[in-house]
Amino acid sequence: MAVAAQRTVTSVIVGPRKLEQLTENIAAGDLTRTEQGLAELDEVSRLPIAYPNWIHKWFAPTRIPAGNLA
Repeated sequence: MAVAAQRTVTSVIVGPRKLEQLTENIAAGDLTRTEQGLAELDEVSRLPIAYPNWIHKWFAPTRIPAGNLA
């Protein structure tokens, strides 16, 4: 349950359909999470930047020349 390790998460709601799923979800709360493991989970589950935001990020370096920030 890497979600529960996020600083901004105050509670986690599980929605199992079977008793087996509930048992597994409850047991996951006892897992030990390392900083490295959490960082790896964050990396592989990171969503791509949605359009149009990716286009802004892509063109940002050419829109404001270095040294000309107000």
